[in-house]
Amino acid sequence: MHLEEYELIRVFKIFVTDGNIEYWATNHLDMSDFDRVKYASFAWTIELALPAFLRIESFCFANFISWFEAKTQIITNTYLKAFRLESKLLLINMVSFILSISLFFITAFILNSIELT
Repeated sequence: MHLEEYELIRVFKIFVTDGNIEYWATNHLDMSDFDRVKYASFAWTIELALPAFLRIESFCFANFISWFEAKTQIITNTYLKAFRLESKLLLINMVSFILSISLFFITAFILNSIELT
């Protein structure tokens, strides 16, 4: 196909799973169907990354902070949440261990009392 401003282009017709038809155009005339699928996955990644980028950018703009500060806050909050979760799990494990030891000694005391009588 010939486009006035782009010279020759190759157009791919894609049948999407929801029944729609999409078209991809490229100026790489030797692109295969396999290459197109590979680049489609890159495009999908970019489509997912763009909203995240805009969200962080708007957060930085609204709070008058730099990208570095925003990333530091995200990392710090993530580590704090992970640390809190580890602390809770450690506390649960300690309580469980103490209860199991207590149960062992209580059982041993009861069995010892029964043998003495």
